[in-house]
Amino acid sequence: MNSEQSLPWSSLLNQFWGFDALRAHQLGPVEALCSGQDTIAMLPTGGGKSLCYQLPGLVRGGTTLVISPLIALMQDQLDDLKARGIHAFSLAGISNARALERIIDSAERCTPCFLFASPEKLKGQLVRIRLERLDIRTVAVDEAHCISEWGHDFRPAYRHLAFVRKALPKATWGCFTATATERVVEDIRGNLELQNPAIFRTSTRRDNLTYAVCSIRDAEAMLHQAVFNATGTGLVYVGTRYQAEKWASRLEGVHGGVEAYHAGLDADTRAQRLKGWANGDLRIIVCTNAFGMGIDKPDVRWVYHAYVPANLESYVQEAGRAGRDGRESECVLFVHPEQFDHRLQQLRRLNPTLLPINDTYQFIANQGQVATGAQPDSFTPFDPSPFLERYGHTAQAFNRSLQLLQLSGYFGKIQSIGEASLEISFNANSQSELYEIAEAPTEEGTLAKHLAPSAVHASLRKKQSEWKDTGLAWHQILSGLRRLEEWGILTFSEGHNTQQIEWSQPRAMGNVTIPSAVGTEPFARSVNRLHAFRDFLDASSCRQLHIAHYFGFEDAAPCGKCDNCLAETEAGATHELLDAIPPEGAAFDEVIRKVPPSRYGVFIQFLKIAEEGGQIRFEKRRIFKAE
Repeated sequence: MNSEQSLPWSSLLNQFWGFDALRAHQLGPVEALCSGQDTIAMLPTGGGKSLCYQLPGLVRGGTTLVISPLIALMQDQLDDLKARGIHAFSLAGISNARALERIIDSAERCTPCFLFASPEKLKGQLVRIRLERLDIRTVAVDEAHCISEWGHDFRPAYRHLAFVRKALPKATWGCFTATATERVVEDIRGNLELQNPAIFRTSTRRDNLTYAVCSIRDAEAMLHQAVFNATGTGLVYVGTRYQAEKWASRLEGVHGGVEAYHAGLDADTRAQRLKGWANGDLRIIVCTNAFGMGIDKPDVRWVYHAYVPANLESYVQEAGRAGRDGRESECVLFVHPEQFDHRLQQLRRLNPTLLPINDTYQFIANQGQVATGAQPDSFTPFDPSPFLERYGHTAQAFNRSLQLLQLSGYFGKIQSIGEASLEISFNANSQSELYEIAEAPTEEGTLAKHLAPSAVHASLRKKQSEWKDTGLAWHQILSGLRRLEEWGILTFSEGHNTQQIEWSQPRAMGNVTIPSAVGTEPFARSVNRLHAFRDFLDASSCRQLHIAHYFGFEDAAPCGKCDNCLAETEAGATHELLDAIPPEGAAFDEVIRKVPPSRYGVFIQFLKIAEEGGQIRFEKRRIFKAE
């Protein structure tokens, strides 16, 4: 804590938060906002971003508008402010006009106060009109990297916040994020037209975190070992809902309890599990990236990854949930190269240059008998089934093409008509997992048995009448498929054999053109960011420095404790373990228990070298010193 006092916010900081001073990296943003200067601040995960606009909001008075991407994130801050005796209100989840009016009326009466809203909510006409009448002196944009098309969580609604700035010309703006490259910071400034903003970029480096990669072939086995050996509260990040459920089941019986957390669970179950984990009743959560922004438990001792995140920004956010109390914590990736290759292949299937965009456009126009240059006043119906069957395209490729045509202004609304149908897409593992589930005497088992033979194909479309042989009611089919989707085995959409589109402009003569800003540029950014993450996986230099350099910080001192920094010194520790092996050998599980998970990768590598050099030999899962 900084000891400088007798500042405008000192008494408020102590009164409401119980602190005598701000942290060093909080001081600049707070000073700038309190003085009325627009501010962009990149602070490390767990660095106390919210205080950097909550405190100035109280100092400046009036209403502070907080723009946030997630209802859960807003609710956490709302509850925290109220618990401190500070007026706070939220527009999240409110659609009734009268209810919106009541909340805004309350914000108008109770100042100083904080009013939370999503960027989508701010686009409503009623909200926009009422906001202009409020005494809004400060606007805080949380997770501001969502503004930038170069950011990893780009959210189009954030891109339109410039209209809020124009509607509130007297307000001072503060934009906060934990993960932003220099280009993203500049994009935020330009989009919001911030004039001479104060920019604060604190290094992403967190010296209490130990980064490591365990990329051996049986990385899953090592992850299982690590979780059972680990102490303290932890998180296991996985790629799909199914993997979350599967890993939670595999880890059942671990000390302190384990549960899955993903977007497929109902809100009450998610809230219950999050609460249990936050208060210490539950030690381990296995989660997808739905367990994301705003999770702020201070005593997380480890974060393990069993999947390849889309980019380094996402990884830093997720791993950064560890060690927020400043104590030593581990962040380990248990992945192997094939997982990266699979992720890259999935992404490349959505390359706009490979999608049947023009074929999709011409097919819809021809099926609807729309002449070149004509723009129908009514919707044009189409059935994609013949198109998919004739050309062999996947439903995913067709739907993505349709989406890009809509984003490019060729089509307006897209609706479904006719007999209900289901469009199902499978992945490379779907068939084997469906056959496994087909053994269960459940709705999911019945559906898995019905679908498994067809899962060799990329997609399948079935009318409602074609599901009768399952013996299940329609609502049972839908609920069972939702669970299969939650588990990551397949994806499905409920629609109709016939859809219809609204024409936004006359039918084009010749091929259509997808603007690069809509198609190829976002795709290229996604590919580049994924490759940048591969660079992190393959790096032989200090991982803390690698992350810092990626975000534009010229850090020079190696952390001295990541797996790469310890690659040389680990040899001595490994030899000590091997020297201690008795003549009758030692179980691998017993030996590895003495090794921290962040050193697994290095340790396994030295075991291979020792085996190749004739120093040790393996018999099943026992290690023997060579005779």
